[in-house]
Amino acid sequence: MRTILHNIPALLFLFVTMVLGSCEFRPLEEPNRGVKINVNVNVRAVANVTTHIYNEKIPVPDIHPDAMHVLFYEEGGDRLVSESFITGRQVGEDGSCVMTGYANVLPGTYRMMVYSFGTFYSYVNDCNSWSRINARALQASEAIMNRYTTSVMPMARSEAIVTYTPNHVVVASNPEEKIPFYSGSYTIHAEATTVVETYYLQIKVDGLQYVSSARAYLSGMASGNLLSERRPINEPESVLYFDMEKSDDKGEPVICAVFNTFGRIEDSTNNLSVTFDVITVDGRNETHTFDITALFHTEECRKYHWLLLEERITVGKPEGGGGFEPGVTPWEDENHKVNF
Repeated sequence: MRTILHNIPALLFLFVTMVLGSCEFRPLEEPNRGVKINVNVNVRAVANVTTHIYNEKIPVPDIHPDAMHVLFYEEGGDRLVSESFITGRQVGEDGSCVMTGYANVLPGTYRMMVYSFGTFYSYVNDCNSWSRINARALQASEAIMNRYTTSVMPMARSEAIVTYTPNHVVVASNPEEKIPFYSGSYTIHAEATTVVETYYLQIKVDGLQYVSSARAYLSGMASGNLLSERRPINEPESVLYFDMEKSDDKGEPVICAVFNTFGRIEDSTNNLSVTFDVITVDGRNETHTFDITALFHTEECRKYHWLLLEERITVGKPEGGGGFEPGVTPWEDENHKVNF
């Protein structure tokens, strides 16, 4: 009897080992269990990404996500009750990207939100709340912000923030997703579109060979998107910061860029302006500001998202000579501290 009692710990260990050894590990992605999520990523109609590219020498952003976050909120409420991640990628019958995976969620009715994540210049806030979940652009570094407020636009509104241009955020949602009682697996099909717009910006430059680098500050932009309503967030106002590249338009030298935005602020009093911050080969700093409010109402912008300025920038020849011939190469790299 004493021997048996003495060996109880060993017997318990053996019993637990046998039970655990008989268990089969079932990954979340097992095809015959759980709720399967198929998200068709529809990006075929995004201007300046898949259609109507004005300058094919300038790269356009890739929208296809590597992973998506699946969120289920209580029926008619705001509280998050379940979340999963899907990373499988397939090609649909029409050639579109389909993100797929499995979620652990009980039968019932939910508010469902699916969004792409893992990008550097965009992030999502307030995931725990259906009504508040929102996408934002990463705020620009302190050096860029100081440059804007002290030299580029010293009279700018103090409440505006300078941000990098956001990466595309692909979103699918359903305020009333019903999951029935099922055996095996149940499949949810969702259609995802981007909440970010892509534009092409261009201005002609006389004396481009005397330019060392150029950046743009574009004011009057929305600072985010409220995902449950697919509505741009206008406060605070965002000033987009992005690099310009040198190129040519039918042989004429230009600086240009493809940039992303959550959209312009839809307000009759909102003046949209772009400031080009130019550094010359001899170290001079020039800023050129243009009101482009009317450009957003042109047919080229409405149909194709082309912002083609008719004005010109003229850069004078440096006293010491020098310069380079216009081509299609990026400027010198600049390193800035990025604050998260």
